[in-house]
Amino acid sequence: MISVYEAQKKLVEESFPFGSETVGLMMSDGRVLAEDICATFPHPNFDQSAVDGYACRFEDVSLKRGLKRIAEVPAGHTSSHMLKKGECMRIFTGGMVPLGADTVIMQEHVNTEADLVFIQNDIVRKGDHIRYCGEQINAGDIALKAGHTLNSASIGLLSTLGVSEVNVQLKPTVCILNTGDELISIGTPLTDGKIYDSNGYMLQNVLTKAGIYATKKTIQDRKDTLKNAITDAMNSNELILITGGVSVGDYDYTLPALEELGFTVLFHKVGQKPGKPLLFAKNGSKIAFGLPGNPRAVLMCYYQYVLPFIKCCMNAERPFPLQCKMPLTHAYTKKGSRLNFVMGTLNSDGVEILSGQGSHMLQSFAEGTCMVAIPEETTYLEKGDLVDVHLLSEYI
Repeated sequence: MISVYEAQKKLVEESFPFGSETVGLMMSDGRVLAEDICATFPHPNFDQSAVDGYACRFEDVSLKRGLKRIAEVPAGHTSSHMLKKGECMRIFTGGMVPLGADTVIMQEHVNTEADLVFIQNDIVRKGDHIRYCGEQINAGDIALKAGHTLNSASIGLLSTLGVSEVNVQLKPTVCILNTGDELISIGTPLTDGKIYDSNGYMLQNVLTKAGIYATKKTIQDRKDTLKNAITDAMNSNELILITGGVSVGDYDYTLPALEELGFTVLFHKVGQKPGKPLLFAKNGSKIAFGLPGNPRAVLMCYYQYVLPFIKCCMNAERPFPLQCKMPLTHAYTKKGSRLNFVMGTLNSDGVEILSGQGSHMLQSFAEGTCMVAIPEETTYLEKGDLVDVHLLSEYI
């Protein structure tokens, strides 16, 4: 059995790229950049006004006789006139600052009489309310680095730079194999000894939300049946997720099935709760995760191992959930000697650990907003103690 740190380190070491493709900018949300994107021109690409007001020379601000308004510059227009002493121009937000002007006065801070503009605000600084050419980015600078996960703001930034398509990392296709004679599909009458499949629906959903295509299939507890399903899955998928049958019981066939098919087991069993039986194996360019059968453990392992591995393969800047320390809002006693992942909710006072943390229980996972990692050596926490919080806002 290895530690959580050792298991996650192994994921990083064994990750490999799936390749890349070029997509249109509007199809790139959530994708990971495969290469740096450099600006071909500065942004802003000219000095522009940040407000509606009057462009002038700073040295003329103190003129008591007022400034003569000689023209106006709406957004999208230019003026070839060079401002002279005592002159100003009406300018609007986004308008190009005219030649000779170095300051913009907000319209709220002036009075006008015919074509004269009188500045009423005594606190004026040279350069006020001007967005300078290149103040965000210069031509040739890197706008976004390879590994950046594109979002709405990224798409907005690249749009301002005239980028219409981007080279992004390919995502894997995934096959989910749920093992267990007890599993039946939703809609089938529930009989003694049977349970409805939740793992398959749950994993397919979280993968779809990550933009990853996944299929699912339920497999009986037969080694040959499982081997055939794994072989079929390898033909058209890079990643195989097997739920159940990963421990050491008489009907647990995940480990022997993978070994007999030539997979190398990179680790099996992690010092954590839930999810101790987790298995990670590789056969050439094919990856298999053996996940526990209990739904809570499955989802916990997905967020801590499966999705981070996929993100590592895509060279994402931050493959693992963002972590921070927060005070606990109540005392808490931990059972056992393994690292515990428990679900909690964040509020203005800190983090609250929810009840119902059994490996078969999903209600607290559904209600929670974060995971709390309680170390192996910790058995009791006082109210106010700082705990490690794993934020899931970008995943859930």
